[in-house]
Amino acid sequence: GHAEAQAFQKNSSGAWVRGGTASSAPTTSICYRRTDIGTAISGDTTILAVSRLADGNGVVYFYNGAPSTWSTPALTVNYPNGGGTPVASSGDLAIIAGSQLYRRSGGVWAFKENLQREEYGTGMGQASISGNLAALSFDRWISLFEVSPTADALEIARLTAPGDILGVNQLGISGRRVITDAVQLRGDTPNIGKAFIFEVPTTLPAQPTPIQETFQSGNAAHWTPLAGGSWSVATTTASRVYRQASLAGDATSVLSNSDWT
Repeated sequence: GHAEAQAFQKNSSGAWVRGGTASSAPTTSICYRRTDIGTAISGDTTILAVSRLADGNGVVYFYNGAPSTWSTPALTVNYPNGGGTPVASSGDLAIIAGSQLYRRSGGVWAFKENLQREEYGTGMGQASISGNLAALSFDRWISLFEVSPTADALEIARLTAPGDILGVNQLGISGRRVITDAVQLRGDTPNIGKAFIFEVPTTLPAQPTPIQETFQSGNAAHWTPLAGGSWSVATTTASRVYRQASLAGDATSVLSNSDWT
C-alpha cells in the first residue's frame, strides 16, 4: 500500500469533487499498517508525511499549486531512521517532524530553524500553526512560539493544565486560541478525557533580554571565578574565549554585577 492525501473542492452546485491526490507513490510501500501519516494544507500548499516506509525511512512531501499539478513534490525531506510527523502549515510557514520550521521564499520551501525548549530539546508530540503563532507539545506541556519568515522564533508562553501535567493527543490553534485534549500519562491523572482551551493575550509580559558576552573585548568584566579557579580571556586561532587554566580548581565562574538581571 501507499499513503496519499486527497484534495476536494466544492463546485458551483455545492457538491464536493476530488481535485487531486498527493501520494507517496505505489512503488514505495508503507512498512507498517499503523505507521503515522500526517497531512496539512494552507493556501496552495499541501504537505504529506509518512513516518515509516518499507525501507524504514520517513519522508515528507511538499506540494505547491492546484491539486491538478500534484504529479511531483516541490520538496521532499527524507528521514533515514523514520520520522517526519506531525506536520502543520500556515501561509509561508510550515512545521514538519513536530518541531522543524520551514519557510517559503520566492516560491521555494527551505528549512529555517528548530523550535525547541532548552530543557527538552526539540518536540515530537503534536504541532499546530496559525499566522505567526505555533503551538508545540513538549513532554507534558505546550509551548507557544512567535514565528516569522525572517526573525528567529521566540517562545512567548508555556501552557499546562490546572494542577496537573498535560498529555496531548490532539492540538490545534486558531488566531490566539489554543485547544487541546488530555490523555492519561499516569494512573492518577485527573484531567483524562477533558479538553482545554487557552486564550493567549495580545499583550504579554516583556521577555528578559538574553545576556550575551563574547569576550572579544579581551576582558571578562563582571565575571568572578570561584575559589581555586584560574580563569582568563585567551586568544585562539578563531576568536577570544574565557578559559579555565587550573584543572585542579573549581571550574566555575559567576557573573556578578547588579546591572545584569
